[in-house]
Amino acid sequence: MTYAALAPELQVIAPWREWTFQGREDLIAYVKAKGIPVQATLEKPYSTDRNLWHCSHEGGILEDPSCEAPEHIFVMTKNPLDAPGKPWSCRSASRKGRRFRWTTCRSVPWSCSRP
Repeated sequence: MTYAALAPELQVIAPWREWTFQGREDLIAYVKAKGIPVQATLEKPYSTDRNLWHCSHEGGILEDPSCEAPEHIFVMTKNPLDAPGKPWSCRSASRKGRRFRWTTCRSVPWSCSRP
């Protein structure tokens, strides 16, 4: 929305909405067939997109908020676990889409249960 307000002449190309890709695996196969270099692989199906406005990481394990980001994902920053102080994490529970409990764990963050 901001881009449209500041530069309405820019064309937005959104493959997820405009093309027939059904998932990240389809996109990875497409770029591989076309010889387009990307960071994402079937084993690590997430990407880091850097542009003038921001740096974003998305896909794969990064879509699960209960999982910590892998070490190599910190391109422009440091891993928060390397910051001064002790790491801690919190968990929330919801019922019918509404938060009803927060639990703070003053320990090393939990590990992800996803493969």
